[in-house]
Amino acid sequence: MARRGVDWLLAAQGADGGWSGGVGGSSSSEETALAVEALAAWQPEQPLSPAVRPAIEQGVGWLLAATGQGTRFDAAPIGLYFAKLWYSEKLYPVVFSLAALVNARKRLAADARGRV
Repeated sequence: MARRGVDWLLAAQGADGGWSGGVGGSSSSEETALAVEALAAWQPEQPLSPAVRPAIEQGVGWLLAATGQGTRFDAAPIGLYFAKLWYSEKLYPVVFSLAALVNARKRLAADARGRV
């Protein structure tokens, strides 16, 4: 089941390197951060696969560009149960991006050193 999730994330990555809440949608910090963090956590005892490493790197690049190198965090609207009920949580892009960048950095560094 987890492998199918990783495959879906790889297929859903946008051409810009980020992820969105739906097919063909605009990438957001929230979705991109969660996808990067999930990919970085995939099979931590094994080296990153040739498909997962570039997806993480592109996602990190998208996050850094979208947040102005960590100086701007625009919240995306989030749907909750009903199509007409939307809200924006201002802390989500900050918290999710920080967690994703920290975990991606650790995983990419460990993988580059050959230690996972």
